[in-house]
Amino acid sequence: MIDNNAVETDGPPKWVPYVGLTGLGIVPLLVGAGLLLGPVANATAGARAYDAATPCAQERARDCLSEASATVVRIPEEGSVRHADIEVKTADGAVRRIHLADGVYTAPVRAGAPVRLVSWRGGVRDVAYGGADTGRAANSVMTGANPHVAHQKPLGAALFLIPFGAGALSLAACWPGSPRAPGAPRPHG
Repeated sequence: MIDNNAVETDGPPKWVPYVGLTGLGIVPLLVGAGLLLGPVANATAGARAYDAATPCAQERARDCLSEASATVVRIPEEGSVRHADIEVKTADGAVRRIHLADGVYTAPVRAGAPVRLVSWRGGVRDVAYGGADTGRAANSVMTGANPHVAHQKPLGAALFLIPFGAGALSLAACWPGSPRAPGAPRPHG
């Protein structure tokens, strides 16, 4: 290879790894920032709207909380390693499979137990159980559709990508041949 002074050199220029590492650092930083500003921000806004929702009156609005009584029919054994599932029978006789939130590895109820399904914006968001003698739910468990767990996957990806990108940029800044490397000639002026 011939450099700018028409002198033959061995191998690629020293700045090639610097440019590659810079690109390898900028892309994950931008994707991570996009995840934080897009899906994570939307999920947290949805969680705030869910918290502000009030129980439905006679007429059902889209942003109100509705409850429906159901009975646990069975707890499928072939559930995922990441979460448990339950099958419930609603008052109208329909059987539904409900995916509980990631991290709930065993169903907190047994087959035959009465539960209340809390719905919001067309999806079951919580399963309330226990306290049958008082008429109030003693406990509840979030489903996979609950807005409080919607941010977890994009946030996890962003928390991986941003430090990875920052590390690649730090490595690029110290790479021999980079304009910012220790000992690199500085422009006069």
